[in-house]
Amino acid sequence: MIPFQKIFVSNIFKFSTVLAFNQGLNFLLIFIYLKTIDISTYGMIGLVQSYAILIGVISMLGIRDGFYTLYYKVDKKSLYSNFFLFFIVVLIIFISISFFFKDFLLEFLSIPNEFYSLILIYAMSNSLYANLEITMRLENWNNLYLSISLLRGMIVFLAKFYCVLHIENSTNFIINILMIDIISFIVISIIVFILLNIKILKFKYHVDLSLYPRLFKVGLPFLASNGSGWIFNGFDRVLIERFFSLEILGIYLYGTRIAAAIGNIVHQILNLLYAPKALKLLSENKTLEMENLGDRISNLLIWLIFSAIVLTLFVYFSLDFFNILNYEMIAYFFLGAFLVEIAKIVPRINGQKILFLEKSQILSSLYIVGSVVIVVLYDLFLEYSGLGIIFLAQILVYSFISYLMHYYIIYKTSYKIVYINKIFWLFIYLLSIIILIYFWETIL
Repeated sequence: MIPFQKIFVSNIFKFSTVLAFNQGLNFLLIFIYLKTIDISTYGMIGLVQSYAILIGVISMLGIRDGFYTLYYKVDKKSLYSNFFLFFIVVLIIFISISFFFKDFLLEFLSIPNEFYSLILIYAMSNSLYANLEITMRLENWNNLYLSISLLRGMIVFLAKFYCVLHIENSTNFIINILMIDIISFIVISIIVFILLNIKILKFKYHVDLSLYPRLFKVGLPFLASNGSGWIFNGFDRVLIERFFSLEILGIYLYGTRIAAAIGNIVHQILNLLYAPKALKLLSENKTLEMENLGDRISNLLIWLIFSAIVLTLFVYFSLDFFNILNYEMIAYFFLGAFLVEIAKIVPRINGQKILFLEKSQILSSLYIVGSVVIVVLYDLFLEYSGLGIIFLAQILVYSFISYLMHYYIIYKTSYKIVYINKIFWLFIYLLSIIILIYFWETIL
């Protein structure tokens, strides 16, 4: 039996506690929004963030994933130096494009002019933050990461709560809410950049241009897969706003973000503790330990489905208790989104093996095909079958990707797959069909 003291100081306990606290703040903030701001205002915030994430993904050309994959294989100083140079070049190009093509981009995005600069700043600051955040995980700066995460979570919550209390104009509210995120991204990026220079680079840069072909070989396929990732997690917002309304989008975002607030705890623990450790074990040729690590995670998946049902009931009755309008729809949106969050785990477990082999084009191809399937399903059924098709389509694609990934690992590599119980997929499909029927009858 593991002593209580060891559990208390373990990384899993620390990460779980901090992430649960931060997501608890996000959960509380969503409830505050539900009682105080207009639903369409929340829908516009989500739409702006969706476009910003898409622009950030395109501009970084998959370098984050190339950096992550090559970290244990090349000189760190050269890797960091090349990344910083790349970001500066991208930033200059990005500013030039946004200036000269402003009219075209405004028409393409179909957003108010006052949000244009905000989207662009959000995109680049978030991209830098995402790339530097991963260095804390790779360098095992766990205490630093937890401290920064905890501090950012509290400050962002308090700042946004202040906006709720003092800003009534919806446009000003949206701008201030997004600026809070932007400032936090920039401040944390500066802190991590300084620490990297002090502890690793010693303010001496070594740019090795020969690394770029290898970085792009691994990273560029991820540009396509990350773009397809936006179709999984951002394209739905655009379609809901255009097929239905900002009000429906706001309700949808409330449900899905409550799910994300809880689901992110699971994914962050997986990313922070499983993914880097899995790559390290693979780099040391400790395949047995790697398989055991994946098996332990897969054994939790069935329990996560039952947890989703219990949490949905909690969300349903909590919203009803606080007299939140559309509480029933929000609860169903929550369940569908949480099921999708669980389904994402399956391909991620075995994907580490393919990633380590620098076969990112395999992963990219799978997700590109999956995104095409989603676009087709949305186009054919969204307007006629209701919003439930969003969750069913994504779960269908994740199960499809998982099957093909398993097939590749078995027949094309020396690794074993982490088997997923078929009952897992059966339960997920059954629940997603119930959600489809509900929205078919409700919104349509």
